[in-house]
Amino acid sequence: GSYTRVRIKKELILASKPIGHFEELLPRGQFFRIHNQTIINTELIKEYLKGKGGTVVMKDNSQFEVSERRKEGLLKLFQK
Repeated sequence: GSYTRVRIKKELILASKPIGHFEELLPRGQFFRIHNQTIINTELIKEYLKGKGGTVVMKDNSQFEVSERRKEGLLKLFQK
């Protein structure tokens, strides 16, 4: 709802703003919304695993599912 969990390195913070609020504040290109519930720092992507939407593996080896709807936009970032 109107709360967002923000993970900075290993620290988890609960903010009383919706994820869309953060999406508007963060620099486009460096941060990308890969799912309704997930925005990632694109500079920390280690690899992309193909799939229906795919999965992003971050440098700390955490993994996040990419929605089918947002897959194309993410892949365009890799082409730059």
